[in-house]
Amino acid sequence: MKRRLAVVDRLETVGFEFFKEKDTELDGKKAVVVKMKPSSFIIAAIVKPLHFYFTTDGATLLQIDGRTTVKKNVNGAYKDLDAITVYTKGVSTAVPTSGGNSK
Repeated sequence: MKRRLAVVDRLETVGFEFFKEKDTELDGKKAVVVKMKPSSFIIAAIVKPLHFYFTTDGATLLQIDGRTTVKKNVNGAYKDLDAITVYTKGVSTAVPTSGGNSK
């Protein structure tokens, strides 16, 4: 599957390709790895692909390996950060509380 996504830092869109890379296990759960890579060979030479780990039914994102939207502060300058982002269930089930602004 090919898609164009906004890249805010560059103020443009970039083409990406998504495809199933493999079946695997992640923390004892069966998972499917979907690879996202730039469709331009020039950008692909600079930017590493991202790997999305989904449950086999595709309903739950478990983990993303690669570039994040979070930046790392290096000597006062914010640099791109490649990391492993792990998603856990239960985080979204918290009931929001009143922020004190309601009457």
